[in-house]
Amino acid sequence: MPPKQKKVLLAITWDYYGAYKTKLAVAVPKIPNLALATIAAPLMEKGFIVKIFDPNIIEIDPKIAFLKMLNDFHPDYVAISFPSALYSKAKEAFNIVKDFDKNITTVGGGPHTSVEPKKTLEDMKNMDVAIVGEGDYTLLEMAQGKNLKNVKGIAYRKGKRTFTNPTRNLIEDINMLPFPRWDLYDLSKYHSPRISSKKSPIGSVETSRGCAWGCTYCNKGVFFKKWRVKTPKRVVDEMEYMLDIGFKEIRIEDDMFTTDKKRAKQICDEIINRGLKFPWNCGNGIRADSVDLELLKKMKQAGCYSISIGVESGDQKILDNIDKGTTVEKIRTAFSLAKQAKINTVAFFMIGLPGQDEESINTSIKLANEIKPDALKVGITVPLPGTTLYNQVRADGRILNEDWDNYNYNDVTSTYRHDTMDWPIINKYLKIFYRKTLLKPWFIWNRIRKGILSGDLFYDAYYFLKTIRYGW
Repeated sequence: MPPKQKKVLLAITWDYYGAYKTKLAVAVPKIPNLALATIAAPLMEKGFIVKIFDPNIIEIDPKIAFLKMLNDFHPDYVAISFPSALYSKAKEAFNIVKDFDKNITTVGGGPHTSVEPKKTLEDMKNMDVAIVGEGDYTLLEMAQGKNLKNVKGIAYRKGKRTFTNPTRNLIEDINMLPFPRWDLYDLSKYHSPRISSKKSPIGSVETSRGCAWGCTYCNKGVFFKKWRVKTPKRVVDEMEYMLDIGFKEIRIEDDMFTTDKKRAKQICDEIINRGLKFPWNCGNGIRADSVDLELLKKMKQAGCYSISIGVESGDQKILDNIDKGTTVEKIRTAFSLAKQAKINTVAFFMIGLPGQDEESINTSIKLANEIKPDALKVGITVPLPGTTLYNQVRADGRILNEDWDNYNYNDVTSTYRHDTMDWPIINKYLKIFYRKTLLKPWFIWNRIRKGILSGDLFYDAYYFLKTIRYGW
């Protein structure tokens, strides 16, 4: 008899997208998880049977749905990706797996296991292995039966002891990665609101990996800073494949798409030369100092309708505090150029950054009203494990607890003490920021004007009324 094909279940934890339960819920797009589709590809190339569990499109209790999938699929491996803020949800999921069948090998991945693999294993008794860093081929080697002590980039439990293996080398040429396995998703279940998209379903594409910058609040450095890119041909090949299987819009997920402007223009040219017509956006955010008018016009011609820019603060001193590496003047220029290119803009701001006070926040509000983005998102700063900010706050003795569930953008008040402001002030300014921008005449008129031109006026009114219930 031929050997039995091993089965691998890839999952994200329930409540992965916490914004579904905030005032931003009406604008959050539902997008198939790129990381799981990427991890699935090498496994399926080698003959493993893979399924994906995405609780965000399930209408029943996700724990019941998860247990049903375990029962129907009966996998040999269950790998779950989770951020720090969903630590207890991941723990709960691993408990469900082991209660179902203690012989299933359970694997955790994502930013939290990369930062604290040993501590996580010691606490999560039902997680067998923690992946550190890139997991594209780590899980594959485990599933192929390689002795765990010889698998680089993991920590694992053996008996009552835990072991941490040497770091896995980065994948130097990411062009060699197989295309993500989007066919594992039922795309008909992924619908995104018109306020944040043009068409559904939306698919994510990764044109590069790594970020050469070192913003103190960002935890992406746990996956290394070295920037590696896919060629323009590979990027557009992947986009064309996504369109062929049913995606109607594409979102670029990497942080540095426009950093090499020549490469970004070549990607746009490749889209144009192939005659591909589809809307796309840089929704994950690009740097203000990495665009010029020629590039933005080229992006517009290739179908890009929106870019998000990480402004963070309108106070240069605060930008310097977080090692943002840009200036307020460059931020102003980027938004001005986007308007000239007729590309919509989304501005990302943060409240509670190191050194920030009420005057500084008001400076950010003033900048927001000056650059006049088409939309904005304001988040409260969280000192995530693995970041320079977390290490600074911890060294100052201002970490109050390590209940990771509270390390999210909506409920961080019990986790640490800010260096200059009390939490009631920070929370008050979160509402003030939105009220002093989104309810300004310029913003309302801009939305009405663009809504009339695009035919989205009805949707804008609908989403506005949906959001009012959260209070301004």
